[in-house]
Amino acid sequence: MSRHFDKLIIKRGLLYREIFENSEKMQQLVLPYCYRKTVFQELHNAMEHPGREKTAALVKERFYWPAYTVDTKNWVDSCDRCLRRKSQTKGKASLVNIHSSYPLDLVSTDFWNLTSVQVA
Repeated sequence: MSRHFDKLIIKRGLLYREIFENSEKMQQLVLPYCYRKTVFQELHNAMEHPGREKTAALVKERFYWPAYTVDTKNWVDSCDRCLRRKSQTKGKASLVNIHSSYPLDLVSTDFWNLTSVQVA
């Protein structure tokens, strides 16, 4: 927090960090540890479980604390509903070279569906 000391202001008895992003002034409430769980419940769980980047952007718009991106990643990665919603990745078949013993041993054809093509 000491490196952000020049960006900290007190407004109505609360500590804010004032930054400029895209030539726009933003004031982020410096959030105590005890309120972080509540923030994640409201900005992730109550907002239909957005991903890491969207949740981090929602937090950044309003709040600041050191390593909030790490905390956001940990919250989203350990979210029970998000874990259940993700599909399990199955092992893919490995790619192998196709060997042919003589010319035209292997012939392949691609089929196109031309029903959606409009002819002028």
